[in-house]
Amino acid sequence: MTSNNGKLRALFLAALMVLSITVGSIAFAGGAAAAAQSVSETSTGPYAPGDSVDFDVEAGSNTNTITVWVDDDGNGQYDDEPTVEVTPSEAGETVSGTVAVASDASTAPDTATLAAVESASADLTSGTTSPDVTSGTFEIDATAPSTSDSAVVDASTVTVSFDEEVNSLTNGDGFSLADDDTDAEISVSSVSGNGTDTLTLSLAEPLAADDSHTPTIAGGTVEDVLGNTADGKLTATSVTYTTGGFDPAANYWQGEEFDYTGLEADAPYTIERVIETAPDGSPTDTEFVRERYADSSGKITIDTEGLQGKFVLRGDGIETTAPGDVWQVAPQDLSIEADDGEVQLDNSEELTIESERGSWSMDVTASGLDDSELESLFEGTDGFTVADASVTDDEDGITLTDVRPTTYDLTPDTDNIDTGEYNLEFEVPDSGVEESLNISVTEGGEGSVSLATSSVEVAQGDVAAITVELSETDEGTLLIGNHDDDGYQLNMTVTDDGDDQVTVYFDTDAAGQSNDVWVDTADEDDEYTVESSTNDWDELTSVLDTGNYELATVDGNYQDAMDEPDDVGTLYVSERSTDSLATWTASSSNAGDLESVSDVSSAVEDGTLTESSEFAIGSTSDKMVTQISATGLEGLVMEDEDSVDEDGVVTKSDFTAALESYYEGDTYDSASGFSLALEQLNPGSNQDANTFDFDSNTNAIDKVFYDGEGNWYVVVDIDTVSSNLGGSGDGEMVDGDEYELSFDLQDSHLLDASGDWDDDGTDVYESLTTEFSVADADAEFDVSEVDGDDYVVAEAAENQTVSGTTNIAPGTEVRVRLTGTGDATFVESNTEVVVQEDGTFSTTFDLSERAAGEEFEATVRGGPLPTGDNLVTADGLIQEAQPTQTTTEQTTEQTTTETTETTTEEPADTTTEAPADTTTEAPTETPTETPGFTMGLALVALLGAALLALRRSN
Repeated sequence: MTSNNGKLRALFLAALMVLSITVGSIAFAGGAAAAAQSVSETSTGPYAPGDSVDFDVEAGSNTNTITVWVDDDGNGQYDDEPTVEVTPSEAGETVSGTVAVASDASTAPDTATLAAVESASADLTSGTTSPDVTSGTFEIDATAPSTSDSAVVDASTVTVSFDEEVNSLTNGDGFSLADDDTDAEISVSSVSGNGTDTLTLSLAEPLAADDSHTPTIAGGTVEDVLGNTADGKLTATSVTYTTGGFDPAANYWQGEEFDYTGLEADAPYTIERVIETAPDGSPTDTEFVRERYADSSGKITIDTEGLQGKFVLRGDGIETTAPGDVWQVAPQDLSIEADDGEVQLDNSEELTIESERGSWSMDVTASGLDDSELESLFEGTDGFTVADASVTDDEDGITLTDVRPTTYDLTPDTDNIDTGEYNLEFEVPDSGVEESLNISVTEGGEGSVSLATSSVEVAQGDVAAITVELSETDEGTLLIGNHDDDGYQLNMTVTDDGDDQVTVYFDTDAAGQSNDVWVDTADEDDEYTVESSTNDWDELTSVLDTGNYELATVDGNYQDAMDEPDDVGTLYVSERSTDSLATWTASSSNAGDLESVSDVSSAVEDGTLTESSEFAIGSTSDKMVTQISATGLEGLVMEDEDSVDEDGVVTKSDFTAALESYYEGDTYDSASGFSLALEQLNPGSNQDANTFDFDSNTNAIDKVFYDGEGNWYVVVDIDTVSSNLGGSGDGEMVDGDEYELSFDLQDSHLLDASGDWDDDGTDVYESLTTEFSVADADAEFDVSEVDGDDYVVAEAAENQTVSGTTNIAPGTEVRVRLTGTGDATFVESNTEVVVQEDGTFSTTFDLSERAAGEEFEATVRGGPLPTGDNLVTADGLIQEAQPTQTTTEQTTEQTTTETTETTTEEPADTTTEAPADTTTEAPTETPTETPGFTMGLALVALLGAALLALRRSN
């Protein structure tokens, strides 16, 4: 009995030792996970004292308050610096915030770090508290700017350089230049160069020649980009203005001449090529090129013939050269090309002139053409000005002034030039550059105007696009209708901008009224004029009837088009229709990505825009895309070609201008446009229905698209609708509300009311309706029952699927997150999980590092799904990974033959088959470190060991 008690006591003491190690390890691990995990700078320095630093801090395994500060002395502890507190809403969350740099510039270091500790700021102790984590270093700039060099640009301009980028007042206050000999000050009228390290001072009066001046800047006028302001007065280096008689900013084209004045009379000067320059542009190395003498007035005329590059002038009175003393010579290039070289006398020919030079004068000569003929060739061309009737006394020619590198339409005067082949010679007099061009002048051709297609179809009320093609002419006539046959005729003249075609838009709803036709001017400069007829053929009292209308074109007037047209065609005006109304749903993000009507089609194909009669509402509700399928509405919406662009984007203001509100008691036979409205179908007990009229609330319409085939797509913001509901209802959309969306066309002109409507117009106007409902955005996870409770079940393995269903719009991207609970301190998160067309979502996680039995919380958020306390959650459970079944089949063949006088033969074949199934259970994780083995637990363990030893000795 005594022996058994001793054994039991020994076992108890050994268990006590193991327990102390285990408990200590758990205590240490829990404490480490509870601390702030990381902190990082999200804004970009450098920062001035008092500036704010943006940061992200990652929480540990709880939601305790975290305090962040800027450790501006780098000692790794809290020292009464400014702090900010952030509180995560869940374990492991990354929280953003802003904290200030200490405002005392005198103690600010060059660099600092962010520090974070899991503690309230009131619990921090100056000089004692150390952070859990710190960030990388960033720069603190508390130094005011200082001046370095200054330089003269010209007599009225001086530059001052600083050791960093600066900002300054622009009116010159606080700036002046003092004469070094007389102390007389010159004020500064303006300052430029803010945001750079060099300020340019524009002087109120010019500098005196050869006098030295010192730029001074009053303290407080200049600050760096972080706001550090210079204290006291800043003084830049002294500058001296040396006179020079040329425009220092000028560039010269090789061959030009210019005068350099203000030099010593009859003194020699050298023109030197600049080989190298300092960073400010002043020459540091030059080489001799030419020598010239100033005349008696101190002037040298410099001929740039043969010069190319940068140059300075040196000699008496010019001892130093500043950047502004450098002048530059470049050779002029010249290229002149014709489109095809054939100049038709009744047409124009493109003449393209290219050069690096901006403008110049140019002499033109041609063998076989005298002054007047050359003038006839060029004078009718926009952009050319003929300055001289003769270039020289013995040669015919003209001078063109203000020639520029561009494309000209060479348009000759047909009355004063003969047909033939000519070689045009061009010369720029000041630079000497030459170019030549061969042209062929031909007789004018016979113009014609035709239709791009022989027939054009359009629904009554829509806009027909009629393209007219012009050949050998830039002007023609188009007739729409024949008054004798159709009771309507529009005569119009079109003018082409040079691409040989004009697109005419004919509004069949406005036909016979004003603004019924226009041409495409968005990309072209085409023009049109409606020609009046004496019989008012183009006036109508009602909408243009359906039927066939003659189209005719001619290179001539409308009478020519009626008598002998160049081309004829037909405009088919068919009956319009009001077909259907449908609603589609998309997430707010996906609806925002719609930028063209083709994007709408692509979204339908991709499943990010789906037809739906239910819409999820929440903090940012899903969007409704209303599809109105009806022909004949174009004329009500379109004001010109910009109303619907080439991508099918409708100008919202043009669409909403066509919206109207219809009320009982209205005079229906004078109604116009169409309406789009909502009315609640299930108001609460003793409540009126909520209503909404888009005509009065156009801000609920985000975008409108049109496919050109009668389908209008109106993107509606449900949140705006909900916050602007009318009527006497409860005034907001709530879960379960049902609505009727109605589209009503009551335009009396388009529907041809003709005074025959009944009292309420219902026998004539056309309506479309559809119903939809709204529901609170929600989701639920797919769960399994384990021991009577529902869990999101996953194995401790890779590729574990977590899935669920939701009522938010397909295509919405949501985030699924798994957060360990209890002793499990893990966080796994997958973003960009896409809701499928059937409302399901799923994603996979790698849970191979988790242990069976651990529990977690699964959450899903995104789009209009609830957040905060209403977040969609589900309990989760990690189960043991199911083993992979392994079947091993082993065959051993062994044969032994021994020959003696007596032979014994073993069995020929021996086959051993391994068991079919082998199951291996994953080993249990065992901690390799025991930092929780504290002093107290160690004493208990030692006491137990001593008792055991005493027992053994007894």
